[in-house]
Amino acid sequence: MKKMLTLLLVISCMIISCSKSGVERKASSKEISGDWLRTSAYTNDYWGGPFYWQTIKANIQVRFSDGKYYRKNNDDNGYNFIGSYQILNDSTLQIQGTNPTDSSPITYAISYFFDADGSLNLNNGAFEGVVIEKFRKEEMNEGN
Repeated sequence: MKKMLTLLLVISCMIISCSKSGVERKASSKEISGDWLRTSAYTNDYWGGPFYWQTIKANIQVRFSDGKYYRKNNDDNGYNFIGSYQILNDSTLQIQGTNPTDSSPITYAISYFFDADGSLNLNNGAFEGVVIEKFRKEEMNEGN
């Protein structure tokens, strides 16, 4: 009986600790349109390592405008068109990628949520490395 009770206690502790990821997942119907600057990433440093929020110094931006999804990395002069997007629900975006030269367009879904401070969090579906990127809204830059 003691072994059974101990086993039940250990399993309960594991379930509780695994459900606390440190990431708040409050989906919102806030407007996603606009320019967003990446401020941090939920990442780990090595395979199997612990995840934590890391401040990002790289100037990476995303833009959601008129159903189109763009991304701009450090060295880019302007935004690169990634594909069209559609909001499926309060926590999922569907991206229809641009038409690559050697295959048909790729459609994939990414989850998103807003923090209490209005930051947009995009989950890229990875299990290691950068798994969630956090962005803050920027003023629209004309001509990019």
